[in-house]
Formats: sequence, structure tokens, C-alpha cells
Amino acid sequence: MPKLSLTTLIVLTTAFAGTGTAFAQDTDWTTEPEMAVNHFVTADADASGTLTLEEFQVYAVSQAEAGDVDYADLTASGEYAQYFAAKDSDADGYVSEAELAPVISEDIIPDPNIIDNPDMIEE
Repeated sequence: MPKLSLTTLIVLTTAFAGTGTAFAQDTDWTTEPEMAVNHFVTADADASGTLTLEEFQVYAVSQAEAGDVDYADLTASGEYAQYFAAKDSDADGYVSEAELAPVISEDIIPDPNIIDNPDMIEE
């Protein structure tokens, strides 16, 4: 094994240390939080606040790709026009973001076996 002079050892050590520092400075170890994507706004190509059938197809595909099972089934079936017509509740030929929102029934009868307020539980 060849002998290294003290000067050579210091130069090599400094070179390696400098490389490590430069690498650490250039590497971004932080992660940015994922930004929520509003697929409806993205699909609304003309920024009208409503979707045409063609824009709706883009929306449906993006939702399917994002993991929405209902839209995945729609994309697989290709029945965009039928689904679009069913969602177009005011039959104006456009679907708004509100029309696409899941319907929440106000006629839901609460289950008497479920107690929402723990203070009502008798001990």
C-alpha cells in the first residue's frame, strides 16, 4: 500500500468533505404537501362554471384516474351522455358543480339505536 503524505491526506479529506456538503445543500429533503386539485374547475375548459358533455367526459376520466369507483365504472361503460343527462337536473344542457355533488337526502330517518350525544347515555 502506498504511503500518503500528510498534505495529500488533508487535500483528499477536504475534497470529500466539500463534496458531501455541496450534495447536502443541493438536495431538497423536504416534501411539499399535496395540493388539492379541483377536477371540476380543471375540466371546465371555458371557465363558464358549468360543463358541457365533452368537458364532462374529461371530468369523468380525471375522477376515474383519481380513484373514484363510480366514475371508473362510467368510464368503463362509456355511457357519458346518459349519466350527464341524469345529472343535468335543470335540463339546460350543462352540468354545474352543484349538480354533480352527491345527493344527500334530508328524509333520512335516524336509527334510534345510535346515540349521537354521549351526554344522553344513562349510567
